[in-house]
Amino acid sequence: MDNVNIILTDGKLTYNIISDEEGDYDINIEPGTYTIIALKPGFSNGILNNVVVGVEGATGRDITLTRNFFNFISVNVKDEDSNEPIENAAISFVKTDETYMVYDGTTNEEGTAMFARLPQGTFNLSVTAENYFAKSEEVEVTANLATFDILLKFDPSGINDIELSEGFAIYPNPVSDILKIVRNTAGKALVEIINNVGILVHTVEVFDTEIEINLTSINSGVYMIRLTSDDNSSTQQFIKLF
Repeated sequence: MDNVNIILTDGKLTYNIISDEEGDYDINIEPGTYTIIALKPGFSNGILNNVVVGVEGATGRDITLTRNFFNFISVNVKDEDSNEPIENAAISFVKTDETYMVYDGTTNEEGTAMFARLPQGTFNLSVTAENYFAKSEEVEVTANLATFDILLKFDPSGINDIELSEGFAIYPNPVSDILKIVRNTAGKALVEIINNVGILVHTVEVFDTEIEINLTSINSGVYMIRLTSDDNSSTQQFIKLF
């Protein structure tokens, strides 16, 4: 095995060398009793204790490394716009090199899914969630502890007819900056945002079926949004984050 970091130490002197393409290493050291440590990413450390090196000449020692399995892989899934966690997102790791292996999981209320004992290698990581566009990407699992952060974009086509029957739908909710509105039909309408004490804090005329409203200038809190057109007026509640 090549590119293995070999460390030899007697507690006073320390020697370091990298194994060659054949997995061999040659080094000149002083006689004594040594500990030999072999290090390679993705493998458990190999250790030989009490290796005696005399003055009589060359000596050889073989070290076996075992492929390491990871204790924890963490996947965090959040809304691309609000950065809020997405619960019940379906996670799938599919190993695409050497052997076909599948690891599945689901995010908790904090938007996190944990996976134990994934081997190192190349995986296709796919994430799906209701009312969001699916995302798939190739990832390398190469560390003992690995974290993958996934942002999903809201899919307005997933809004159901019951929500739109109220006149419009809003997302994401809670929202950090950009609030998006989806309406059944286009046409002139007035959007009003009212805080929890009844004060009008924002108003804008809209015409399209899909609208974006920048809320970065208003404080965090609970708000009502009212959309009024010629033949309808509807109100919904949303939470503005910091």
